Amino acid sequence: MRFLVFSGGEKNQLFDFLFSDLKGLRQVELCPELPKIPNKLRWLWKLHHVSNLNEKRPLPFREAWGRYCSLYDFHPEPGEEYCLVFSNISIGSYEPALLNRLKRKYNVRLVLYLLDSYTSYYSKQARIARQQIDFDRVYTFHEPDAENYGMSFFDTYYSRLPIEKRELSVDAFFWGSDAGRGPLVERIYDMLVEEGLRADFGICYSDPDREKQQGICYDSPIPYHEMLSRMSAAGCIVDIVGAYSGGISLRAYEAVAYGKRLLTNNPLVKNMRFYHPEYMQVFHSPKDIDPGFVRSKEPVDYGYQGEYSPIHWLERLESELK
Repeated sequence: MRFLVFSGGEKNQLFDFLFSDLKGLRQVELCPELPKIPNKLRWLWKLHHVSNLNEKRPLPFREAWGRYCSLYDFHPEPGEEYCLVFSNISIGSYEPALLNRLKRKYNVRLVLYLLDSYTSYYSKQARIARQQIDFDRVYTFHEPDAENYGMSFFDTYYSRLPIEKRELSVDAFFWGSDAGRGPLVERIYDMLVEEGLRADFGICYSDPDREKQQGICYDSPIPYHEMLSRMSAAGCIVDIVGAYSGGISLRAYEAVAYGKRLLTNNPLVKNMRFYHPEYMQVFHSPKDIDPGFVRSKEPVDYGYQGEYSPIHWLERLESELK
């Protein structure tokens, strides 16, 4: 079976990084580009794709936009089976009528995967698509969503990227959006510093009216590769649940993939295949945090051998679609 993976990486490059293990596989083509809408028509395309106007059914004549999609001239190789895979951030750019027609005409398989919680803003197009597109499988990273909304759970979507291993220069690392967790992040930072620990913390998209705390970097988003590089210089990753969070964050997968301790207030990490209480500490309040856990220089070994790679998801997909 051949897989065309429409990640939406043009909109959010992180979705491409997560699936980078698939690059170079003979049966896989990664497609980060979105349909190319002419500039002079983009205003009309946006109007035609307003979510609230398409919730019950696609607006009339919306199918006409399919001509700007690479799948418009799709012709399968004789004797080949095809699976078209879409992320929750890419699916809103593809016309339901076109995808359903390809399924009827060529018997292609259609798969949707969500890397955001089902009720979040970032999954709205996926929620609409499930009502209008005949998907063969729908997967989610969030196990409770799988149970509540009739999807399949998967945790095989993390590709370990090659990063330079840096000498440990800080004890704890946090970098993320405020998302309502800024005050808690600042309290944890204070506690760590008071214990004599070195912390590299950054809070992005913070409330401009709130007083900034000395020692923390504010409103400085960094590329994912740079974040991994800075993380590699820390012994412990700090993971805080935000107001828009759902499921297990990438910080937990990074801890496993790169051999780091994890300090988190997300109890769901205890459900991970590689949960290890010696290397992962779950706290309810900053006063529960053990400074010795963060300070520890003992080697970390989860025994990880690439089990979270999306290669294993495609193997599962091929098996389930037969």
